[in-house]
Amino acid sequence: MVNLTPQVKTVNGKSLVKIGKHRTKVRSAKSYKQSFMPYTSNRSGYGNYGASRRKIGLEAWRAISGDADEDIVYNLPLLRVRSRDLFMGSPVAAAAILTLRTNTIGNGLVALPQVDHEVIGVSKGEAAKINKLISDEFDLFADTVEADWNRRSTFYQLQDLVFVNQNISGDVLCLLPMKQRRNSVYDTRVRLIEADRVMNPLAMPADAPRTIDGQPQIFGGVELTPDGEVDAYWVSPAHPFGMGYVALPPPEQFVRIPVYGELTGRPTALLCSEMERPEQRRGVPVLAKCLLEMKNLQRYVESTTIQNVIKSYFTSFVTSAMPSTDMFQGIVDEGTMQDLLIDRDPYEVRLGPGIVNWMRPGDSIHFPVGAGPEKEFDPYVTALCKFIGSCLGIPYEVLLKQFNASYSASRASLLQFWSRVKVLRQQIVDQFCQPVYVAWMMEAVSKGVWNAPRFFEDPRIQKAWTKCAWSGSSPGSIDPLKEILATERKIKIGVSTLERECLEINGSDWRANTIQQGMELKLRTANGLPYTAMQDIKNIPIPEEMVESPTGLEEGGGELPNIQKESEGPMFHD
Repeated sequence: MVNLTPQVKTVNGKSLVKIGKHRTKVRSAKSYKQSFMPYTSNRSGYGNYGASRRKIGLEAWRAISGDADEDIVYNLPLLRVRSRDLFMGSPVAAAAILTLRTNTIGNGLVALPQVDHEVIGVSKGEAAKINKLISDEFDLFADTVEADWNRRSTFYQLQDLVFVNQNISGDVLCLLPMKQRRNSVYDTRVRLIEADRVMNPLAMPADAPRTIDGQPQIFGGVELTPDGEVDAYWVSPAHPFGMGYVALPPPEQFVRIPVYGELTGRPTALLCSEMERPEQRRGVPVLAKCLLEMKNLQRYVESTTIQNVIKSYFTSFVTSAMPSTDMFQGIVDEGTMQDLLIDRDPYEVRLGPGIVNWMRPGDSIHFPVGAGPEKEFDPYVTALCKFIGSCLGIPYEVLLKQFNASYSASRASLLQFWSRVKVLRQQIVDQFCQPVYVAWMMEAVSKGVWNAPRFFEDPRIQKAWTKCAWSGSSPGSIDPLKEILATERKIKIGVSTLERECLEINGSDWRANTIQQGMELKLRTANGLPYTAMQDIKNIPIPEEMVESPTGLEEGGGELPNIQKESEGPMFHD
């Protein structure tokens, strides 16, 4: 076997490192790491393929990678400013972020309380009343700008802001302080901190405390415990590149914010980001993997646009081979002749609508004929958008809002896109919406809004009380009739509810819909008119094996009622 243990030998003051039969000269530990990280490959297995250093096309591929902190945190400042620049100046980059935002967040993810009645020891009816109470109370907190520390956005608008900044900057820090305000029912506030402000208070010394795995406890503004758990975040008092700051604030002005409260365990700081590696502390902008393609596409579009604009100008160039300016005497004054023909810079040619350029004798301008990329513009942009969309999880039809294919192909693109949307939606629910909901409920219970015994003592009880589903906008429908019939079927077989479907179809409240329908029924009945909801009701048959007789429901056992037979009768409204 070949000994791959590095052997270091000093000759004439220079370090020679030998691994196996290979010997190399290094100047420092960093150059040593770059020389042998990644490690040398052998000639078996992947050494003949992806890990080969001899194949043409791979011999010059010198990939270098470190841990998650080294690969990500050091490069984040440049990735952030480039992502923001593309978002502000590239139509495709902005379309990608805003398309994800519109479909993932929409008008906001709505909380649907679902307390576990078995754990907290109440009946189903009482649980329904509790859910209604919690939903109404949470609206008092979430549906006003009082939820925002800066008093600018509602909780649903903050969801939008968190998602957009998470994708552009890589992550965003959400603080949950308490602050009393006049005419505000609850004191919980949501304060968003831009990613640039989460940073180390000072340079990391060589003897800085480390975790048991050898990682620095404070790095990238994230502080870990000796065991490697996220313990706190360090926040600068101002943006490092903000107005009025030419240098970083002194370390004593940085604020340490713990992740959880010491006494109650209440969440106080949330770092929302999409992780891609174990032991990763900070998030990466979603555009990072396709920055080069995005920038090249922006340059190509700008260049093509400028070229076509120049071609559209009605600009004339007057040329003459006359050796003197005598012919202009009496036509223009001496000053004009001096400016236009004698003192004019021969390299100053202006292009614009209706501009006449007077050329000096012997000067001429030539434009290349047929050099424009008009014919290749659409195929090139579409092809590049396919690559960019694949990287971001957005089909190019959705990215460009171009549905020219068949119904099946368009439907497949939407379904594929919504697979990505569901992942992003669950991510923001887990990292932002649900923790804010838990922090709010801890305040509500502590204020005695409702009685929740052992809420702070038993984690199972707290979990049962804070159980909640989050519903947002639906992917829309290409064929509304099919979607409505599918919705009716889902409700009938029990895989969905009226509350969830009302929110997903048009964002309405099923309770408000029910009250409104009752009012419409009474008014139309009083005037001798048929009620719209009772017309053209199409009942889809349910398989016999799914239909059972209604017995023993209140005792927790028994069988399901025959929904099909019940739907045949008239619709009653209390």
